[in-house]
Amino acid sequence: MLPGSPTELAERSLQVRRAIKQQRHALATGELTIADVMLAPAAALGDRTLFEIVLMARGIGRTRLAELNTRAIDDAVNLAVTLEHADAYTRRWVAANALRRSPLSAWDRLML
Repeated sequence: MLPGSPTELAERSLQVRRAIKQQRHALATGELTIADVMLAPAAALGDRTLFEIVLMARGIGRTRLAELNTRAIDDAVNLAVTLEHADAYTRRWVAANALRRSPLSAWDRLML
């Protein structure tokens, strides 16, 4: 193969897609935790936003993401930044808070 040839570029693209798929699968099955990804970022997920990565994880849906985002805003953490551009504080914050539940959900607070 010639360097930079369409075949080489297609092979590289396939490798990147496979790496992302493997990371996504590992997060979805619980083999890999958000803390693992935040503390040792995988190159395959570097261009993904923290929102996307959190949603890939097992047990986190849009409701839990909304709760996490509320806490992030309160703590001045930006979840819209890509993993490769997230600073150490932001990655540590996501690792510590992603699987933590709010003490009371919004519905529970309304019902008090």
